[in-house]
Amino acid sequence: MINPNSVMLGSLREDKIWMPADATWSPYIVGAIAIFLCWLYLNSEGRRLRHIPTVGYSSPILSFITAFKFLLYAEDVVNEGVDRFNGAPFKIPMLDRWIVIFYGEKYANEFKKAPDDALSITMAINETLQVPYTMGSEVVTNPYHLPLIRVQLTRNLDNIFPELHEEVVDSFNDILPPTHQWKAFQPMNTFVDVVCRITNRTFVGLPLSHNADFLQICKLYTLDVFKDSVIMNMVPSFVRPLSYLVLKNSYRRILMCMKHLEPVISDYEEMNANGGEMPNNMLAWLLEAAKEEERSPLHLTKRILLLNFTAIHTTTHTFVQAVYNLVSNPAYIPELREEIEGVVECSGWSRAALESMKKLDSFLKETQRLAPLGVWQSSRMAIKDYTCNDGTVIPKGTIVSLAIDPTHRNSDKYANPEKFEGFRFTNKGSDSNKVSSVVTLSDDYLAFGVGKHGCPGRFFAANEIKLLLAHVLVTYDFKLTGTRRPKTTTFGSARIPDMKADILFRKRCM
Repeated sequence: MINPNSVMLGSLREDKIWMPADATWSPYIVGAIAIFLCWLYLNSEGRRLRHIPTVGYSSPILSFITAFKFLLYAEDVVNEGVDRFNGAPFKIPMLDRWIVIFYGEKYANEFKKAPDDALSITMAINETLQVPYTMGSEVVTNPYHLPLIRVQLTRNLDNIFPELHEEVVDSFNDILPPTHQWKAFQPMNTFVDVVCRITNRTFVGLPLSHNADFLQICKLYTLDVFKDSVIMNMVPSFVRPLSYLVLKNSYRRILMCMKHLEPVISDYEEMNANGGEMPNNMLAWLLEAAKEEERSPLHLTKRILLLNFTAIHTTTHTFVQAVYNLVSNPAYIPELREEIEGVVECSGWSRAALESMKKLDSFLKETQRLAPLGVWQSSRMAIKDYTCNDGTVIPKGTIVSLAIDPTHRNSDKYANPEKFEGFRFTNKGSDSNKVSSVVTLSDDYLAFGVGKHGCPGRFFAANEIKLLLAHVLVTYDFKLTGTRRPKTTTFGSARIPDMKADILFRKRCM
């Protein structure tokens, strides 16, 4: 599911850590060097991709015009490529590299079937986020956390649900207390705190999941990774170690986080040595699965922050988009409330109850169809020269992605594709032939990726977001302060919900 840019932006309060206090000159020197070296990089890579058509300018210098246009109008640039080249692959210049974009089910199917030693999602993430510097190379070379997410976390969703529900209720009572008076909140800044608490209740448990400093570190780590990776992507590989020594924002945040986790890890180790029952959370599972040096507090901290990086802001963005759709389409609220209350009356609050809420599931899926996290999905890097089934050659080192918006708005696949229809994916919806859960992967619905590399945490994420939505619907009345849906913007490939929109909340009047 990870769109690297989409989890870097939005839902973050201002963090003033950018450079060490004694190195304020660093961005200017690094930036000047980066512009020159980036020109050389684009020039050489562009020659290898001359056989693939370009959106905008192809020349080494003029391509920067298109790259800057992409920063602000990414959706338009991608849509232009799809329309102009009739679904054939095309390339887009970015400030630090070229991206080759594919569109259509046949290419989604090809991404699914391509072996990892040909098109690698791991290496694409590694390159885009500069993982060896920002998170640690071991999270790529030894991704033992992935089976824990895919299998252990998913299998435990029923067991952890009571704690999740308790945390949802407590978090909203603390952060957005229900009152009889209307009060304005900014969902992006408010809900990120709620999501961070709920997520870390599963990741590290109480009392750390209520520690304000720890939660702030988890939220800001995403911004640190973004800062460091952007700079290091602007310079060639041989300069990156030097850039890392100058920056180190993400590493400093890891050390700050480790101070909180180290005593918890020590308690878990003592508990395990004495034959005690280990907590049922991700940190305990990581400790049990880790081998040798991976059991150290530093390495375990890196894993916990990695999980927060992938979970908090992606979940917040999707939840906020769903709330914006509710306040913009209030006619859906009574029917959703009726479904939720009917299911809870019969089954109580449980994971099985959430799975029975088909209209709520459809509403979330439709939200992700029209407001996915970014303008592309399922990025891969060519590990070697790769020839597609249609003969297109992808040179080694090239990053390729699937265009998500044209796929989700394809009139051949979806009726009235530009219209938001919350119950589209129910038996009575306009696309009743596509009835399926939000977590179901398909070639024409890319929100969680495709194939075996589809988001491993999508079951947890969907469970969490549906629980959040259900709680908000039965607990609060809410409405827009204006007359239009808060605007969604893009920056680079990331899609960002309105950060400053105010939504009015009060305790629900029965």
